[in-house]
Amino acid sequence: MDTKGKHVIVDYWGCDPDVLTNKDTIQRLMMEAALETGATIVETVFHRFTPTGVSGVVVVAESHLSIHTWPDQGYASTDFYTCGECDPVKAHEFLRRAFRASTFNLVEMSRGESPKKLLQITCQRHWEQQTPPGTVLQPEGEKSWESPSAL
Repeated sequence: MDTKGKHVIVDYWGCDPDVLTNKDTIQRLMMEAALETGATIVETVFHRFTPTGVSGVVVVAESHLSIHTWPDQGYASTDFYTCGECDPVKAHEFLRRAFRASTFNLVEMSRGESPKKLLQITCQRHWEQQTPPGTVLQPEGEKSWESPSAL
């Protein structure tokens, strides 16, 4: 069984408060966003809070999409977790336009990778961020290398 998935977490700011207040609108938009990813909708649950705000989840065969809104702040918090061939970034692109968000913060991560693979990815990212191009770490007590290709 393949456990790999893509998880996109997005905060939207400067959204249309009228859109964020309406439970039926949020549910419809989230369902459309799920379809945009290529996912198969299984079930939905949405709730409107008093005085404002909506929370909900679209359960898809490939995982889920969820949302929490704060209309008085023009803010929506979402996460899109999909497995297989679905593309959760498409849900983000659709909702950004639908919410009329003026800005957003997006975090994308790979899920279900083996711990060894995650360590390799983390070390590689750290290496790329912390070292000048062409630098190779020199283990203590060993000769230095001139380039990564010398390894």
